[in-house]
Amino acid sequence: MRNLTLARRYAQALTDIGVRDGRCELYIEELQRVRTVIRSHPDLRRITTGPLLSRDRLKEIISVLAGEMGISPVVHNFLKLLVDKARIRYLEDITDIAQELLDERTNVVHATVTTADSLSGEELDMIRRNLERYAGKKVIIHHKKDSFIIGGVVAQIGDIILDYSIRKQLSRMREQLSRR
Repeated sequence: MRNLTLARRYAQALTDIGVRDGRCELYIEELQRVRTVIRSHPDLRRITTGPLLSRDRLKEIISVLAGEMGISPVVHNFLKLLVDKARIRYLEDITDIAQELLDERTNVVHATVTTADSLSGEELDMIRRNLERYAGKKVIIHHKKDSFIIGGVVAQIGDIILDYSIRKQLSRMREQLSRR
């Protein structure tokens, strides 16, 4: 079950503390690490998303996990607060929203770049620079391959799709020819 309004409140609180402390990026990175560990261990996932354990026992487990992972006291206490308030099951959404809030504060956008083949670092850097000019923000690229586009590039930043694929060009040519 998701509650994005609730998750946003907690994410906002943590990012506000992080901004005040000058450690926002660290706190969010630690949340992401904890989320990754919980995701990768089905038993941990089960006990953090359901009422299998008492809150005190779950806080003990979170404390051991935080200690072994070298999690900062702020994030450790934040995780225990989530357990106390029965909100730990929203950790996935809280983490995602906290990252979004940080990106907004630091003028960063994420772009999914799809190509038919792998790209070199130089090619990805050229695409990133062009997307940064287009967006007016720093762009972090998430590259994926999809032979369906045949060739070219499809970039998505938020709701905006920039489709420079060969498949799209062939589709446009087909439309133009069918109109004649």
